[in-house]
Amino acid sequence: MVAQSSTCKMPKASKKDPHKPKRALTGFMYFSQEFRPEVIASNPNIKFGDVGKMLGVRWGELSDEEKTPFLEKANLDKERYHFQMSSYIPDPEYAKKSKRRDPNKPKRAMSAYLYFCNAKRDTVQAGHPEKKMTDIQKLLGDLWKDTSDAERVPYTKQAEADRRRYDEEITALNKSNTTTQLPMTQPYTYEDDDEGGLIQDDSD
Repeated sequence: MVAQSSTCKMPKASKKDPHKPKRALTGFMYFSQEFRPEVIASNPNIKFGDVGKMLGVRWGELSDEEKTPFLEKANLDKERYHFQMSSYIPDPEYAKKSKRRDPNKPKRAMSAYLYFCNAKRDTVQAGHPEKKMTDIQKLLGDLWKDTSDAERVPYTKQAEADRRRYDEEITALNKSNTTTQLPMTQPYTYEDDDEGGLIQDDSD
């Protein structure tokens, strides 16, 4: 009897919804986009992985003032992402099973910039009714740039209070999960993103 050969099928790669909003970039990512060509040109034999390391070192050497342009871009992009996600409806065709998330997980803390946008958005929209939301976001970003440190204090305090609230709730949740021995791959941290992964947050 001739044994029948069996074929091993490779698992199909999960499709991504092309209409899903693109995730916001961090300040470091914007910095990397601008300076990666320079690093590669100055080090033609550098390995791909070492490019990121060199960029990370250069980023760490920047002053807060030098980082500001990249962080402002990141804040604007974060605002764009949250706005687009608020109206995004997942396409069932691209739906996939996801890991069950803890329903008790606290809502992430907002940055001072996001509190500022929430406070000023209606006023800006009222003054520019013909503008698209992407244009409103740019106007808010420009308005934030022109806001003095003193004028930012109320939003900074709101962000700090929200961060403390989040940290306290995360600490309590992690303690509860440890006490009850619930399965967790790792403790929750502030950098947990909206989809359960870990991201770098340069917005504050």
